[in-house]
Amino acid sequence: MTTTPIPTTLLSITIRTATGEWPISEVPGWHLEIIPEAWDGPGTQARLRANWEGTETTHAGLVVHRKAPGAMQRVLIPAMFYGDNGTGNRGTHYPRLGPRDERAFTAPGWDFAAERTPLPAVFLWTEETCAWLACEPHGTGVGFNRDGDTPELRVHRPGLEAPFRYDRLDESPSLPLQEVHPGTALELIVWYGDAPADDPDAYAPVQRALQTSWGGATPRPIDPKRLEAASEAAEDALLRDHYRDAFGPGVLVETVSFDRREVRDEMHVAWISGAPAAYGLLRHARRTGDAEGQVAAAKVLDTVAGGLAPCGAFWGIWTPRGWRAGWNGNPRTLHARTLSEATLFMTRALALEPHHPNWRKAVRSNLDFCLRAMNDEGHPGSYYQAQTGAVLDRRGTAGLLWAAALAEAGTLLDVPAYREAAVRVGDAYASAIREGTLLGAPEDIGLCPSSEDGYNAVISMIALHTLTGDNRWRDLARAAADWMLTFRWSYNVRFPVGSPLARRGFQTRGADAASPSNNHLHAYGLICQPELRRLSALLSDPWYADRAADHLACFLGEVPLRDGALGGRERRGMMSEQWYTVNWSREGRAGEAAPVSHAWCLGLLLFAADDWLGDLTLPAGNEKKKVMPQSTDTPLIPGVVMERPRVKRHAAGSARTRGPFLPPVPDHPHPVRLLPGFYQIGGGYLSHPRDAASYLLLDEASGDSIMVDCGSHSGLPALRNNVNQVADLSKVRMVIGTHGHWDHVEAFGHLRSEMDARFAIHERDADAVRNGDPDLTCAGFLYNEPFDPFEIDILLKGGEHFTIGDYMLEILHLPGHSPGSIGVLLHYARTDQTILIPGDAVQGAFGRQIRSNLTSWKKSMQRLMQDPPDLMVPNHLPGNAQTALLADVPNRLARIYSQLQTDFLNFMDHQRT
Repeated sequence: MTTTPIPTTLLSITIRTATGEWPISEVPGWHLEIIPEAWDGPGTQARLRANWEGTETTHAGLVVHRKAPGAMQRVLIPAMFYGDNGTGNRGTHYPRLGPRDERAFTAPGWDFAAERTPLPAVFLWTEETCAWLACEPHGTGVGFNRDGDTPELRVHRPGLEAPFRYDRLDESPSLPLQEVHPGTALELIVWYGDAPADDPDAYAPVQRALQTSWGGATPRPIDPKRLEAASEAAEDALLRDHYRDAFGPGVLVETVSFDRREVRDEMHVAWISGAPAAYGLLRHARRTGDAEGQVAAAKVLDTVAGGLAPCGAFWGIWTPRGWRAGWNGNPRTLHARTLSEATLFMTRALALEPHHPNWRKAVRSNLDFCLRAMNDEGHPGSYYQAQTGAVLDRRGTAGLLWAAALAEAGTLLDVPAYREAAVRVGDAYASAIREGTLLGAPEDIGLCPSSEDGYNAVISMIALHTLTGDNRWRDLARAAADWMLTFRWSYNVRFPVGSPLARRGFQTRGADAASPSNNHLHAYGLICQPELRRLSALLSDPWYADRAADHLACFLGEVPLRDGALGGRERRGMMSEQWYTVNWSREGRAGEAAPVSHAWCLGLLLFAADDWLGDLTLPAGNEKKKVMPQSTDTPLIPGVVMERPRVKRHAAGSARTRGPFLPPVPDHPHPVRLLPGFYQIGGGYLSHPRDAASYLLLDEASGDSIMVDCGSHSGLPALRNNVNQVADLSKVRMVIGTHGHWDHVEAFGHLRSEMDARFAIHERDADAVRNGDPDLTCAGFLYNEPFDPFEIDILLKGGEHFTIGDYMLEILHLPGHSPGSIGVLLHYARTDQTILIPGDAVQGAFGRQIRSNLTSWKKSMQRLMQDPPDLMVPNHLPGNAQTALLADVPNRLARIYSQLQTDFLNFMDHQRT
């Protein structure tokens, strides 16, 4: 074995201990070997071995540093960092560049565990070079720092997470050390090299070489029989669990929990439901001769086609309460990616079934809108005002998919203006593709880069090449594909032993990281599988088609062919949206997958499977099964269910089960721990169906606690039991009523004698409680129950603060639902996050008898939207929904504000007075 002198101009090696970090030459007992290894890729491969020659076991870590000459221009860590990582939006919380600020999650340098990145490598461009440094996966990490005179790249074993850990439950730095016994060593294989400073794609050959070296260049195998079976199961789940048409238009509700208790009963026109999912269903149903699937898909596309905003573009979301804009934070702002994706897949559906005049009309209306939005440079904009169509923002590349929609529709409809506009849009975004500055595609994360930006770029560049034959679009498609593949996993993560993904042998190679803002894996890359395969054919390079195969193969095993096949409550065909390689949030811990089925996952799986399996013609002898659904522009009569023909035959034991949605029997009452010292102890199935949500904040050292709302006497036995399972009822020091309604506070009159607690409520609801008013407390006219009045100990005005354990409680006066409605804003000391307990201030009903005021409510909502909390908890648990810490609060508030949440207005106002 030979050793090589340390290349001090390139690498420096340090040892980390519990007390600090020093050059290895300055730490007694350590001896470094650098062993060159054979390597066919760019740069150099070496094995670093830090031998421990001490006499006792120690704990240490190995860090490899590399300086890059010149001022830093750009940095890339696959799936984690792109340039400065964009600005996101007000509600996104993810690593970005800037002065160190824990609350803003910004810092001049970052380190990440390798399991957060598809390729543990860092690329750093300066004025003089593109320097890169990579390490082997598993138990390692990668990072950079631009602080100081010279920017730095680094890799480490064990992997560090600093200055903040990217885990929404614990963002403290993670600085682990490895146990090292005498005579053993810390080892790390590294790769490093340089590329020209003006080469924005320097990562592409490195990624290929590393993945090939790790044995991941050969595509994962796809069994056609398994693919057919998974497609049939996915279609079953899409129609059984997501499709709805009993009360009006055909829709694909976006999410259904595996236990079927929670349903998001809305449908985006694209992006996470709508036209792409319906197109996948339509194409699959036509290939297999399934009349039922064809009818359902056509009705969903009819619904999308009928949802045109005043500006002429699609609305973003269908809901049972009407159309609205989307998840971009503004209830009247439309997002370019959602609109263009819906238009593209509506165009593709029209190519399959040209006898739908309403689809044609919708496509043309949207493309004409796009033409009006384009500026002189051909930029179609990213955000639009729904009423006027005015372009509100042109930043980012959210409008990129308009190029594909214009190109494909221009050919299908033979409209030269669309074809010419497609080229202009492509030209407007070409520099962003060449320079790798794509961002802004998912409307819920704002100006943040994501894998979805890459999908859109690949689809659009291939569409432009198909339209024009110009190879510059092919070359841009290759650049876009290389950038997009930085999000695609090049190796298989080792999940925690016993975790769900470990138990079922899930392999990450081929999966895509969603974005730096959403630290999970997803299957959205299925949307551009045809384009990746086409790109390989154009370039005579199998790399891109092989990576498309990896992506499809990765998720085939995630479609259960029977109920409970994945070890949980999933039913046949249900498919998750999120898989977790590392701890990220309460819902996402390493080795888990979200237990929720998503319509877009199933629809895109059908789309990709059919692309893989071949053309759309029916097998010989199946022509008689083909039924062409007749679409109409006339809406269905509410309450009338169209009889659907049942043509498709299924294997024994796999027959579909249709019918009304029937949730299972709720669990027995129990407390739910949301965070350390924070519990939900009442509401819905936790205490009684008529109870509102109740929460307990506990000082785990003293045992003292504060309760927020306490429900009614109906759930009192369960409430007592739930509190006593986690605390001591006699040590509840205060009960805060969010407002004076029976279902929130009536139980206190029965509990006062059992605990030494004071009762606090806003002064404007206090008289209703003191007097037991049957109307103002809702007790009489709504619940037909008595309200035993009780005295108030603390009159709140708003602005008060109370402290218990790790929580500081801030009282927010949020009138609207009732005059004295409040929210309790928790400031959680361990993570510096804020959590809103809203009572009914956010999602309560309105009625004259309870002195609701819509104007006041709007002001309260505007106040919350101006400075939204990090998290929120439910006020009720309708339909046996689970309690949870709810993220995405800015978008939740915007959606609620746009709906006005007046579902019970007529009911309440028509009660007896």
